[in-house]
Amino acid sequence: MFYWCVLPTSRPTKLNDDNTITDQFMPSIATAIDGTVGAMWYDRRSDPLFNGMLEVYATTSTDGGLSFSTNQRISNANWGVLTTPLNIRGNYHGDYNQMSALNSQPGFFFNWGDDRSGKDADVYGIKQLLPFESVNNFILSSFNPSQTITPGQRTQFRVAVNTNSPFTITANSDTDTISFEVENPKTLTKQEVIVRARTTNNTPLGTHPIIVTLLTTDGIKTTSTLRLNVITTQNTPSFPLNVSRSISRSIQPHMALDKENVVYSVWGDNSQSNLRIVFARSTNNGNSFSQPIDVSQSNNLAINPQIAISPDKTINVVWQECPTVECGIMYSHSTNQGATFSEPILLSPEIQFSELPSIITNPNGEVVVFWDGAKSLGAAKFEIFASKSASGGEKFSFPTAVVSDGGRNLFTTAAASDGNGKSYLAYESCSSGNCRIEIKHSSNGFDTFTDGGLASGDLGFAIRPALSAAGNGVIYAAMTVSVPDQANRFEIFASSSINDGISFNNPKNVSRTTETSNDATILAVNRQVYVAWMDRSSGNPDIFLAKSFDQGNTFLPAINVTTNNTISQIPTLVADSGGRTYISYQDEMDGNDETYYLRIDGSPLPTILDSFSPMSGSSGTNITIKGQELAQTTAISIGGEQAKFFFSSPTEIVVIVPNNARSGVLSLTTTNAVISTTDAFTVINPTITLL
Repeated sequence: MFYWCVLPTSRPTKLNDDNTITDQFMPSIATAIDGTVGAMWYDRRSDPLFNGMLEVYATTSTDGGLSFSTNQRISNANWGVLTTPLNIRGNYHGDYNQMSALNSQPGFFFNWGDDRSGKDADVYGIKQLLPFESVNNFILSSFNPSQTITPGQRTQFRVAVNTNSPFTITANSDTDTISFEVENPKTLTKQEVIVRARTTNNTPLGTHPIIVTLLTTDGIKTTSTLRLNVITTQNTPSFPLNVSRSISRSIQPHMALDKENVVYSVWGDNSQSNLRIVFARSTNNGNSFSQPIDVSQSNNLAINPQIAISPDKTINVVWQECPTVECGIMYSHSTNQGATFSEPILLSPEIQFSELPSIITNPNGEVVVFWDGAKSLGAAKFEIFASKSASGGEKFSFPTAVVSDGGRNLFTTAAASDGNGKSYLAYESCSSGNCRIEIKHSSNGFDTFTDGGLASGDLGFAIRPALSAAGNGVIYAAMTVSVPDQANRFEIFASSSINDGISFNNPKNVSRTTETSNDATILAVNRQVYVAWMDRSSGNPDIFLAKSFDQGNTFLPAINVTTNNTISQIPTLVADSGGRTYISYQDEMDGNDETYYLRIDGSPLPTILDSFSPMSGSSGTNITIKGQELAQTTAISIGGEQAKFFFSSPTEIVVIVPNNARSGVLSLTTTNAVISTTDAFTVINPTITLL
């Protein structure tokens, strides 16, 4: 946050005095009647891990802006942003925040949009006289601002406190079906406190605000609003895993699996100024992911990444990169499982504007990239372009306009390969307010292709196609369709073809909602068809899923797979060799946009225990168990004695050694097995000294 008095000799002055790399934004400024300059802003310094929780800070200057006072926290709470009625992220509550000078005495009135209730956006205000009263600007923040469990389970939040005064911590929620216990609730300064939450079988599904209140002995109070997402495993057999875990925004994820079920993910990340494309992979069914690495290797704006895996496990990544208003399509690949990536190359030379790439790989190692673009922005004639590599991504052909229509503009490609040499392309074809989804197919990597039918049938306005190839000439398409006579409302439709796209059955309304839907993706697995999309029928954008068990002829009613009060969007569907189906999506559950990964269907994976620590301790000791698929745990015993446990994450559980514990192995009862640790935990009985 900077201040600049516009004089010939003036230079910007930094206002925020924190030492974090978190955001400060939306400043407001005013001058008091005594000439004091004041500034306020939203500040995320209390959330250095996720850069999501908001507070309001201010500072003043009594020398005309040459220097400013130590920052003063104005709000007495921090919170994560809620979805607004316009579904806009980022505390849009009217005119954001504002400060004004008092007209009768030196001071200011501050007001701002505030989400501390965790349920609805409010506006708060406070009057502050000058000079500001010196208060304890202590920090109350969480290592995990959101948790996800099912009804009847327990979880815990790790809360960090930095204050110079002794304090007491309590917690409450919006329902009496959640109870709390705080480890060391009355404590001294600068330490970590554990807040544990326990749900019942009657706890309502959805997002519940967890309001942690800190009260110091000198009467200063602040709160932090965390989130507890209560879901049902009837919809999803696993918990969402935060893949990106970035202090910055992580957006537009895309995902792919290889034949050995290694999960590959790319997304846009702005931790280094402009958005860059980063990559991570998982070798344990998505229970954990590697540290993200930079693929785009550029300071230019990089967006809309797509990923595809070649039969030889080459990782192919394409994206849209925009040094200016002119954008191009970039490509990079890795031949060592993502340890390093090749220097990016431009696939779209001599095309002034290119966007929204899609990519496929064929059994012979060919890589084909499609996109829409205009050779000249002045003419604004959009065509579908393609570039192909027959060398595993080392070299690409000069781009050609594979589809062009003199009377229509062509946008938004979707491509699919059936794994047996047949390739398919879908795109928008638009003219005079009408858009339809057209199909092409090829058996030679689009050296030549055959015109197909309209996947959108007689629908008047269909955009944003998605495509899946099931083999034997069967393909499935999903699309976003405008509802006639209802402005800005869209539904998700799906159609199928059994003859390589030459003709399609009548598109079916899959979403069937009274609200708007978009961002559709589609996946065919054997005879099952899955369609996922972003849907607002729950009151805020969630990811919905519809399944068909008869090759897309009929679809079951859609289910909500995210069930939270934040914005969930941009889903991708993939399936592993065992028929399990996974979804990745963008969400801001942890206070900032992140990439999440979730298993939504298929037989359970086995629970695996990797480690536990410490190896010994007395009653009350916290044991941390790390492993895979731990969310399936229903009971834990130590030496045969039942123990309380709390979910810290999908891969971590904390167990509390009971008073009657005996030394022995830790045994976990899961939904499908009982597993035990190899090593035993040693119970240390306290020594009693007789006086």
